[in-house]
Amino acid sequence: MDQLLTYYKAHGPVALSDVPAVLRNLTWKDFDPSSNCEWTGKVFGQLYRWGNNGVGMLGMSTYLMAEFARATAPVSLANVTGVQIADWDAYVYQTTNITLYYLGYAIMPAECKQECCRNLKWEGNPDLAGIGVYAAYIIQATLTAFFFLVCAYIDVRAYCRWLWVVWRWEREHKTQPKRSEIFQILKDKYPPNPRTASLRARFDRCLNAFWISSFYFALCTFIAAITITVAENTEANTALYSSFGAQFSGAVIGSLWPWYRNKSQRYHLVTFCLWLMVLSMAVVFVTFKVALYVPGDDDRPSYIFEANCLSNVELETFSDILTLVVWIMCLILAFTVLVLGILTVWRAYSRRGPRRHLFLHMRWFVSLFSFGVLWYSFVSFVQVRSTMASFVDEDYYTENEWGFGQILAVVAWLPMFVEFFRVWACTLTNTSYLGKNLYDANPMLCLLQGMRWRQHLCPGFGNSFSFERPIQAARADCPQRCKIRRLYV
Repeated sequence: MDQLLTYYKAHGPVALSDVPAVLRNLTWKDFDPSSNCEWTGKVFGQLYRWGNNGVGMLGMSTYLMAEFARATAPVSLANVTGVQIADWDAYVYQTTNITLYYLGYAIMPAECKQECCRNLKWEGNPDLAGIGVYAAYIIQATLTAFFFLVCAYIDVRAYCRWLWVVWRWEREHKTQPKRSEIFQILKDKYPPNPRTASLRARFDRCLNAFWISSFYFALCTFIAAITITVAENTEANTALYSSFGAQFSGAVIGSLWPWYRNKSQRYHLVTFCLWLMVLSMAVVFVTFKVALYVPGDDDRPSYIFEANCLSNVELETFSDILTLVVWIMCLILAFTVLVLGILTVWRAYSRRGPRRHLFLHMRWFVSLFSFGVLWYSFVSFVQVRSTMASFVDEDYYTENEWGFGQILAVVAWLPMFVEFFRVWACTLTNTSYLGKNLYDANPMLCLLQGMRWRQHLCPGFGNSFSFERPIQAARADCPQRCKIRRLYV
C-alpha cells in the first residue's frame, strides 16, 4: 500500500462527498485504542519509533492505518476500503486539524503498554547492562559473599574465643585478666595448626588479588559513570544503570576492605583510596538525580522509549528506590566522614587502652553496611534490567547478545582467576605466615587478622611447631629440600 505522504500529495484536498457516510461524524477521538492492542501497538511504534517529528505519521502505510481504524472504530468498517479511510483522515485534518499523529500519546492505554513498547524496537543499553557486565557483577557478588562469610566466621570465632577466656578468668579469679594471660591461655588451648595456617595464607592471597582487581574495576566504573553522566545528555536508564554500577562496585571494596592485607599496605593509604571512591559515588548519584529530570531530545528513540514506557509509569514504581539511593549515598558520606575522623584521632592520640575496641566495631560497621549496599544495588540492578527487558522486542534487544565489549567484561577477570590457580598450585614451602610473636602483638589487630602466624612452616615440622621454637632450630628439623625463605607479610 502507498504511504500517507505519497497519497496526500497525489490526491490533494478531500471533499465531504468523498468520505463514507459511516465516518462523516467521527474523528480519531471517537476511536478506542484499548479494544485491540495488537494494532494499537503497531501504530504506536510506527508513530514514535523515529521521534515526534511527523516522520512516523507520514511514513505510515494506508493499510496499517486502515486496519487500526477497523479494529478500534466504534462502528463496523467492514465495507470501508483503505483508500476511503485515508480520505476520511485527510478530511478530518482539513476541518479539525486532528490526525492520528496528534493522538499518539492518547493511543497508548495501560492495557496495551506491553505491545506499544515492544513495537518501539528499543535496542537496550548493552554497554551498561549487557550480558557481559551482568556476568561480571555476578562474579563479583559471588566472590564477595564467599570472602565476606569466611572472614566474618574467622573473626567472630576468634573474638568469641577471646570473650570466653575473659569470661572464664573473671568467673574464676574475680578480676580482669591481663593481655599476656589471655594470650597464654589462647596459646595453650588453641595451638596453631600448620595445615590450617597454610590454607589461611593462601586464602588471604586470593582475597588480596580479588580486592585489588575489584578496586581497579570500581575505579574504571566510576570514571566511566561520571563521564557518561556529566559529559553527555544522559537518558534516565543510562543514569540509572551508571548509579547502580558505581554503587555496587564501591560496596564490593568496602565489604572486604577490613580484611585486605598486603606486605607494604598501610591503612591510611587504603582508607584514602576508599575515601576517593566514596566521593566518586557521591558525584555519580548527584549527577544521576539531575540527569533524571533533564528533558530529553524528542528525536531520540531511546528517549521515546523512556518517556512512554519508563518515565511516566515504571520510574514511578522505582521512585522509592531512587529516593533510597540518594539517602544511602548521604549516609555513606556521613558515616565515612565519621569513621575517618574517629579513626584518625584514635590512631594519632591513642596507642593503648580499651579504645582499641573501636577499630573492631568500626571495621564491622563499614563491612556490614557495605555488604548490605552491595546486595541492595545488585538486586535493584537486576530488577530494573528485567523490567526494561519485558518491554522490549526480543528481535531487536541487544543486552543479551555477546558482543566484543561483553566478552571483554568477563575476560578482564581472567588474570584474577589465574592468580587464584597460581596461589593454590604452589607448594607448602612457598607459603608465608604472620610472625611468631602472635600474642605479643596488638591483641585486637591479632583477632582482626584471624589469629594468623608469622612463621614459615615446612612438611618436616609435623606437630613439633611451637611459638617459642626459634626459626633456626626449626630449620634443622626440615628436610634438605625445604628452604625457608625470608619473612614477609
